Amino acid sequence: MLKSRLFKLPEHKRFSFPARYYNEDKERLEQRIKDIKEGNYKSNIKDSFKRNNTHKTWNKNWNTIRLLIIFGILIFGMVFLYNQIDLVVDSLNKE
Repeated sequence: MLKSRLFKLPEHKRFSFPARYYNEDKERLEQRIKDIKEGNYKSNIKDSFKRNNTHKTWNKNWNTIRLLIIFGILIFGMVFLYNQIDLVVDSLNKE
């Protein structure tokens, strides 16, 4: 009996765990159907248009501001380089 106990390998544990699957699209669709049946869909549509419209106007304004800043930096850089070219040419002519 002692001999069989030494060489016996332990068996693996078995679990009966059911697989779970979460379908986000199905959950969203069920929530939307529930809202439509309750009559809450009109306010959602109005709010979504308002949110999208404000985001687009802010985005357009920010793009314009960013473009003006980039042009300002480029113009400042060109003016600075143009003023420094005289110093470079003078130093080359002295040698």
